[in-house]
Amino acid sequence: MLPEDSAGFYAGATRANLTDKEGKPDPNKIAEAIKFVKAAGLDYLVGSGGDDHGLQMEILRGALEAAGINCKVLVVNKTMDGDKGGVDGKVERIGSTAYTGPFADTTNGFHSAIQTGAQMLHYHHTGSWTNEVVTVVTHFGRDADWVGHALSWYGHCDRIFPGEPVKGTTGHSIEKIVALTLASMAENKALYGRKFAVIDFPEGTTIEGINHISPDLVDPHRHKKLHPETLAVAVKEMLAMHSIPSQTVVMTYELRNFPPSRTDLELAYRTGRDVAKAIEDGATGMEVVIQFRNGGIVTSLMPIELASKKRLVSYYPRQLYDPQTFKPLPEVGRYFRPLFGDRVDRGQLLPRKPTIVNVYDAQPK
Repeated sequence: MLPEDSAGFYAGATRANLTDKEGKPDPNKIAEAIKFVKAAGLDYLVGSGGDDHGLQMEILRGALEAAGINCKVLVVNKTMDGDKGGVDGKVERIGSTAYTGPFADTTNGFHSAIQTGAQMLHYHHTGSWTNEVVTVVTHFGRDADWVGHALSWYGHCDRIFPGEPVKGTTGHSIEKIVALTLASMAENKALYGRKFAVIDFPEGTTIEGINHISPDLVDPHRHKKLHPETLAVAVKEMLAMHSIPSQTVVMTYELRNFPPSRTDLELAYRTGRDVAKAIEDGATGMEVVIQFRNGGIVTSLMPIELASKKRLVSYYPRQLYDPQTFKPLPEVGRYFRPLFGDRVDRGQLLPRKPTIVNVYDAQPK
């Protein structure tokens, strides 16, 4: 039992779940969870995670309630993928209350991922420009492309080949990727004096002839492991076959393990404050979400079953990239301005455009 003067404790981190192989609630797992809660004499459980973990907490809340256990459940949104909040514009009812999606606009952790990733891309611009090579960027983002679009905009990628599936296609063609990459190199030659390009490929991207999905590794939520490292190497080899030199930047655990940004620390504090208030009020079945309102950021409570729904970029009503040219669009910056502000000018990331001098003409006659 907890000491009477304790406010609670941190129980660790896990990807455990309460469902079976078909994704249905597993009676044995649920019974074990109920047994633990009863033995510990817990009054509240506060889960922290993305859509998978949030919905697991909702399953647990319902099971505890059905078993007559007076332990309430709350959730803190936390995923660097930034992909929680349901379908934009969709109205859903919980009891007599109607809610309109998205139920969240971003998540705790997303700012740190994008700030760190964009900074890495800013640094790699120098090598790309100096050596006239393509920077191939891959990173996490299994189902939704929020990370890819934000990195492409704030990291100044020339193109993004999104991972969210497009109906009726088998993936991006190599010919298309090569043609658009060469076009970007030519554009940058005219603008910045050197042939280079920065191209983004989220780990969920499908490219004809490339397989970066593990046949054996599966996580506890039954997702097959995607390998952005393999994707980066495959794209590098593909470009080399067309005489295009490249360097690779793979962003996975760097984004997770680097220190959090100041903005994320502030959002974490505000989220924790809302959780504490919810506990004081005796709330249950609610999740703290982050929303953009009137050019600013607010935190509020939303039912877990809504807040923990997956939110894809395709649910957003405006285009974040041009589907013909695959160039990032300013709408990305407009949407995320409350979180990131304006991006730095690309010219500031590059060395000065060189002046070409013909040494033979300069020789005295």
